[in-house]
Amino acid sequence: MKSKLGTAAHWLAWLILVNAGVVLFVRFFGLVEYPPYVQLVVFPEWVAASLVLAAVIELFRKHAELVAAHCIAIALILVAQPNMKSDWPVTTLGTEVEVLTANIKLGQGIDDVVTLIKREKPDLVFIQECDLACSERLAEKDIKKRLRHQVLDPQPNSAGAAILSVYPISLPADTFRPQALGTEFAMPEAIVEVAEIGTIAVKSAHPFPPVPQQERLWASGLQALAKFSMHYGSMPVIVAGDFNSGVEHKQFRDVMDSGRLRDAATELGIDKPTWTMDERPFIQATIDHILFSSGTARSYLLFPIAGSDHQAVLATIRF
Repeated sequence: MKSKLGTAAHWLAWLILVNAGVVLFVRFFGLVEYPPYVQLVVFPEWVAASLVLAAVIELFRKHAELVAAHCIAIALILVAQPNMKSDWPVTTLGTEVEVLTANIKLGQGIDDVVTLIKREKPDLVFIQECDLACSERLAEKDIKKRLRHQVLDPQPNSAGAAILSVYPISLPADTFRPQALGTEFAMPEAIVEVAEIGTIAVKSAHPFPPVPQQERLWASGLQALAKFSMHYGSMPVIVAGDFNSGVEHKQFRDVMDSGRLRDAATELGIDKPTWTMDERPFIQATIDHILFSSGTARSYLLFPIAGSDHQAVLATIRF
């Protein structure tokens, strides 16, 4: 019995090691065909915990070489994360723009976000999952007084979005949408006119989540963000929102590389989760981002949103 149990434990340890290898492969090469790895790749701590269990199993079985293999895998999962710290040179004019992004979960968090807007007074606001009630709140006098320029695309459920600005905005000639057929979320775009800087191309990010069997639609949404970010050449770009992805995903890194974008949190050395699964607070991920080109991050703050499973992100960008 002990022999059978030991053999089963040994094969379990091997299975865990192979699973970690697939996670690493998906992280660096961006395959989307094999769920649940697209989802699992943003939870390296859970993969590392499984490897610790497997290493203990092999330690008791006195397989030193397999213990070493599991320890190496743990290091690769936790330590060898993709380096997103940008070394692209930037010369700024010293003009700062405060950017707020928030996923309000089916419109439920709009009251908290309105309060946050009034208190923090951001210059640009990106809202995801903005329904009709959300758009009506944003059109109220006390919000319009500061954020007069708005692009609203209210839709039911999770699909709506909005961009609010203290600066004059216009709609771009070209728009970038996912090429895959199926459900997609609104990702509005605008050209912002800032007197001290010139024009800035902005886009609210919200690709479809990588739910099983929909990973290609998710990847297509991120490809649309990548095309947008590289379309404007030397013009500054801001892409902010719920990316449903993190630095562990190659598709997200492609968005950054395409437009030579920086991540506000990464630039300031901050690594905090922005999303927590409902009723399972131990499952968290950093999937809300403020990306930008031609500038540097000066500050980065997170704010809880009542009614939402996301936190709002507020960053100051100096252009």
